[in-house]
Amino acid sequence: MTRVDTIALPEMPPSDGVFLMGELVAFALALGADRNLRSLLSERAHASDGGSFAVGQIAKQAWLQVDAGRVTAHRQKPDAVPAIDLNEILTSDPRVKEALRVAGSNSAANINAEHLISALFGPNELLTREEFAFLYGLSPMLEQLAYGSAAAITASLDLARPHLLAVIHGHPPYREATVSWYWRRIHAMAHLTLLASDQQARPWLADMASGFVWNNWTPTFPLLRERTVWLAACAARSAVAFGEPVVEKYLRSLAKARHPLKALDALFGLTAIGLGCPAATVEILAEIRSLKEHLSDRELEEARLFELAYSDAIWTLESRGNIRQSEVLDLVGLREGGNARRGLATREALRSDPASFTDSGHFIGFAILPTVLTTEPERFYPIQAVFRSRKRPEIRNAAELLRRAWSPDVSVTSTVH
Repeated sequence: MTRVDTIALPEMPPSDGVFLMGELVAFALALGADRNLRSLLSERAHASDGGSFAVGQIAKQAWLQVDAGRVTAHRQKPDAVPAIDLNEILTSDPRVKEALRVAGSNSAANINAEHLISALFGPNELLTREEFAFLYGLSPMLEQLAYGSAAAITASLDLARPHLLAVIHGHPPYREATVSWYWRRIHAMAHLTLLASDQQARPWLADMASGFVWNNWTPTFPLLRERTVWLAACAARSAVAFGEPVVEKYLRSLAKARHPLKALDALFGLTAIGLGCPAATVEILAEIRSLKEHLSDRELEEARLFELAYSDAIWTLESRGNIRQSEVLDLVGLREGGNARRGLATREALRSDPASFTDSGHFIGFAILPTVLTTEPERFYPIQAVFRSRKRPEIRNAAELLRRAWSPDVSVTSTVH
């Protein structure tokens, strides 16, 4: 990983986004830990002795506010706080560049940053709650790089999937490495997507989503198609972050969907947005009802599954989240009054299929949405590291989960090609 003292060097190409994320995290850590660096920047910002000040424009999109060693990230320049532009100061004051170099070399900032960024990509499925909470607090300066990295992983998974499909039906000696690689990557994609799912990121997310034609992509599809509840939960938070600006595109995807999984995905995204953005609920409900009325005209295969998915989306939106959650919580290991140390990262949530049904006949994916959307992002993660728990599926279990998602003979929502 590049050291913290290179934070303000010329912008890196997109392929180096992961390394730039590491540099940004290292800078935030160094700023909080190194008193000399803070003192010098405070002086240049003309802040009162020991007073608050802000440093921008980090990654050309964020500000870091410093309050006696506590560092917080913001999307806009903090009001009534003295501020400096780091790049300008670095070009005009060699002392700042030297202080930044010393802060990086004399502290654990680089080591800790490397650990945190590495945790996003494995080798375990999940970070700890504390690790994700720290990174999420820095999301204003990390989110665009994180989403870009998630998109790159999506592309790499699409390229690797034909090989995976051969492997999960092949012999165990060839299975473990490929399955492990794929399993880690889909969870890395989820972490990065969740990191970019703050609703304040909506303006740039909406701009990005409007910049191309949605063919086989939606904000939720890369994760929902892997068919575990935990991944679907991350997808739901992403849909809400995109929000109302993408409702029309989701509706177009729904109207042309000819595979149950594509319909389920569009309805899942629309329902999440309807619950997370109440102002959009009435419009979304009306549009889904209208499309449902004409389902019989479309001569769809597996029409019953389309009917069930539409009905469940309407049921969830009509209840406005006031759904009795005990049944679905029990199914995914989130029993009321259960162990809060697990968060959403239960063994069942990591393995259960959102396209399967509760005992009362509802899709688990829709039924769990009220809980998912009222859970803080850091509580998607366990307090304890995954490798010290029993929640981590063995590779053979991961292979079964991937086979469930991608085998063409699987009922309900087989893979979409």
